[in-house]
Amino acid sequence: MSTDSVAIAILTYRRPAYLEQALVSAAAQEGGVQEILVVDNAADAELQSWLRTRFPAIRYIAAAYNGGCEGRNVALRAAHASIVITIDDDVELVGTGCVARIRDAFARNPKLACLNFKILTPAGTVTQRDWCHPRPITDSSERFETYFILEGECAVRREAVLEVGAYSARMFLYHEGLDLAYRLIDRGFRIEYTPEVAVIHHVAPDTGRAPRFYYCSARNGIWIAYQYLPAASAVLDVLEHTAKMTFFAARAGHLRAHLRGCVAAVRELPKLNRQPLKASSMARLKAMKTRRLSLAARVRRHLKERIL
Repeated sequence: MSTDSVAIAILTYRRPAYLEQALVSAAAQEGGVQEILVVDNAADAELQSWLRTRFPAIRYIAAAYNGGCEGRNVALRAAHASIVITIDDDVELVGTGCVARIRDAFARNPKLACLNFKILTPAGTVTQRDWCHPRPITDSSERFETYFILEGECAVRREAVLEVGAYSARMFLYHEGLDLAYRLIDRGFRIEYTPEVAVIHHVAPDTGRAPRFYYCSARNGIWIAYQYLPAASAVLDVLEHTAKMTFFAARAGHLRAHLRGCVAAVRELPKLNRQPLKASSMARLKAMKTRRLSLAARVRRHLKERIL
């Protein structure tokens, strides 16, 4: 396996119209893509037939079931390349030079485990909706270290991610990138954001998404704080996260789903293996937050922001 080989893995679930855009952008990449994989979380025979006709070079993988983020693990285990670009089916790579820039970034730093991309709307703008990093959105043109992994818009060093256990299938969706990021940072790996690689996020409509989002976000955020943060930090993190998500859920009319997520989180806590991050890892996280917006500024932003 070449140390600089690159694969593109696309996770899809019943959105063929969007998938075609993602595949066209992947197939247009220059600089030597070893393979393009499509992991189908719906295991649709019709989609497989369409891919065989429209994109015969694509490697199709039918997931055994819709496991959410487990589909990304399926791609990582199946890929032969050392660097895997992972995008969702409603994400489109911008330009044809993404692979070369990604390969250069990983070659510069052997401890780089994940490179997050700049996410644009179809109109070409950066919005708060897709901006999760501990920096103001005005820093979107800068390169920096971060502790967020934007699962459907990033490239990862395959062996590093598998070494720390990959994505947690227990979480299904939402915040699984943060969970993985904490484990990578604790092993001494680095996660970066770069404006040099951009994608367009088309945000495919999903009528059943909102209740699942508020349920999983509440549950997974509590789990992550409990598993990885020292006691005092965990309490503060849970309070802030739960207060924020309670506000969003109530405003969106999904408070019941949010509360069910909180209850599910608490019920499962005894089953979780608490592994607080090392002091050196916490120091790195603190350093990454030096440019984070103040609590008051974050509150003002949340009052204006709508997630779903």
